[in-house]
Amino acid sequence: MTGNPAALRAKAHWASTQQVAKDEGRAPSLSEALATFHAHATEAQQTRNGRELTLFEAQPERFGHFFDLLVEGNYRETAAAIGGLKVRVMRLWLQQAEEGDPRYEAFAQVVRTAEAIAESAAVRSVRAAGKDPRFWAAEMTYLERKYPDRWGRRQEEVSMPRVVVQIGATASDMRVAVLSVPMPAGQRTTDSLEPGES
Repeated sequence: MTGNPAALRAKAHWASTQQVAKDEGRAPSLSEALATFHAHATEAQQTRNGRELTLFEAQPERFGHFFDLLVEGNYRETAAAIGGLKVRVMRLWLQQAEEGDPRYEAFAQVVRTAEAIAESAAVRSVRAAGKDPRFWAAEMTYLERKYPDRWGRRQEEVSMPRVVVQIGATASDMRVAVLSVPMPAGQRTTDSLEPGES
């Protein structure tokens, strides 16, 4: 590898891209992640024989459609199936990256970045829809999920009696059931009074 200028440039670009993002305390942008991905493939092609290359190292150009589908918000499995990638292989590569194998990190970084872009676009769309009073529920859904402690739906109190109303039911459809809730120790209800007590 020492004599190949293209491989040296690719490795230098990969290192500088990673360092810039790290210095700025952020994840790389999609273009930075893609540049790193292609630099990794170029380096691998220069240092490994053809049989040792993964598909993304041997033919990185085949992954553009897969990455585009992730940016559009598709699940990984859907993007892989449409993009012509075996789901099992994609999962294996991502697992290898998760376990710290640097060979798969460039691929995993593009996947994570593409998915983050899709999530950001979806949030932007929800927030934009919520600005129209007709679609206030979009903004409410955002708040419920982003801040569930403050805006999440409250669980119904179990100790409170509930009334369920069925619209369109006939008298023959009606049944009355009394649900009892255990009372705290020492507390009596009117149901537990003996006849004549008040």
